[in-house]
Amino acid sequence: MIQLQNSNTNASKFLAVVDLHAITTGLPPSNTLKDNIIKMTASLLACGVDPDKTVLFQQSQIPEHCQLSWILGSLQTITQLQRLPQYKD
Repeated sequence: MIQLQNSNTNASKFLAVVDLHAITTGLPPSNTLKDNIIKMTASLLACGVDPDKTVLFQQSQIPEHCQLSWILGSLQTITQLQRLPQYKD
């Protein structure tokens, strides 16, 4: 990611902390999820992600992300997805 971030200054780069996936197996205590989001963001910054060159965002703070996922998920059935080589195990 750091090489990509620094190689092409004209391209937009987006990096998400995907916190909505954390609630698919049950809702964790709110302080645990919040702490994990902060730790992940701090880790990305410590690894060299530069907020001036890369847009870093929290998935749950962009409602359109979830809305688009719902729409796209409603358009395809599991049977249709299983025909795709990318989807198969």
